[in-house]
Amino acid sequence: MTQLESIGLSEVEKFVKKDLPKLIEKDLKALRLVREADVQCAAYMYLRKLLDSDPNWHVLAEFHAPQTSKFIDLVLMQKSVPRIAIEIKWGRKNMGIKDRQSLSTALTHLGVNKAYWLSAAVLGESPPRLEKSAHEKYLLHQIVVRPDLDESELLLWKKLRTALRRKPQDGKGKAKGVPIDAGMA
Repeated sequence: MTQLESIGLSEVEKFVKKDLPKLIEKDLKALRLVREADVQCAAYMYLRKLLDSDPNWHVLAEFHAPQTSKFIDLVLMQKSVPRIAIEIKWGRKNMGIKDRQSLSTALTHLGVNKAYWLSAAVLGESPPRLEKSAHEKYLLHQIVVRPDLDESELLLWKKLRTALRRKPQDGKGKAKGVPIDAGMA
């Protein structure tokens, strides 16, 4: 049985700001992520790995916050208190108005301690520095993950992305070709 440990908010904030981008970048380099949902799932998995040893922490995906009337990609709760809000985008260079409003209201209405906008992609350049309002200073953070792939790695990634986006091959499951209503009698 694993021993439970207490994980502090500052440890989680440091992980989100420093370690999570490195893990996402590693996954991008390993050709594991090709779209926004992949990045969201990877971030969720890494956060769960970090927080699973402390039963006071929970990671909620696609969280609808009644206080903001917005859906937030990931919210980290300590007990039942929202602590961190994360919006995730694929390939975006700038934080859009919708994400900015979502994170700003997460800070002002939901009461999270920190809000992060994470943009990951293989292609594209880093965005300009985020301009922050007075209430966002030290609370709203922009994280951009763009791995440095050489030409052959980039070509391999593009081929994989194309192959995964096209119609996949037919599977080999036993029920393939069986009429849907055949087993419902």
